[in-house]
Amino acid sequence: MKNRGDYGGTMKILVIMGSPRKGNTYRAAQRIEDVMRSLGDVEFEYLMLKDVGLKTSSRASSGARSAAPSVTTPPPSDRNCRMPTE
Repeated sequence: MKNRGDYGGTMKILVIMGSPRKGNTYRAAQRIEDVMRSLGDVEFEYLMLKDVGLKTSSRASSGARSAAPSVTTPPPSDRNCRMPTE
């Protein structure tokens, strides 16, 4: 069985944080970083989505929430959607 160090090089980890706050998820990621750094050569980079400047729809920016994203799915073709026969 190979050790992590047998792969050579530095392990690079990108942590993508979607929360606008540095709360529990951020603290958990930092604890994981501490443990992984103690095991070997690791680089961590944090990407905070609140800092990226993603554009939101007018509905999202007004604070309205929906149960699911609005996605239009085409109906399946007859060939792919067959009802079982008894």
